[in-house]
Amino acid sequence: TQLNATAIHKEVAVRLLNNQGQEVKGFIDMLVETKDEIHIIDHKSFGSGNTSRETLEEEALKYSGQLASYAEIVSLEYAGKSVRTWIYFVVEGLMVGVINNSIIGR
Repeated sequence: TQLNATAIHKEVAVRLLNNQGQEVKGFIDMLVETKDEIHIIDHKSFGSGNTSRETLEEEALKYSGQLASYAEIVSLEYAGKSVRTWIYFVVEGLMVGVINNSIIGR
């Protein structure tokens, strides 16, 4: 995926008190700003170098809750920009988009 970044941030600390009164906090591996969008990219080392895309997509869905929380936090900071979330499988060199517990582009 080619992103026309206007800014790139690494290891972004995030924190939010959600509607259930629970504290959500963590670190976003990479946050990429473009003119109209914010991309949250979480790096994972899952894979063997020849893992099937289907298996990687199944693995990516395991992180949909985490990504949704990060997107909620980031959308408050970047009002007016759409937020997209990705898992980047570093061993495979593949990014998989995840939104609302679904794979983007499936």
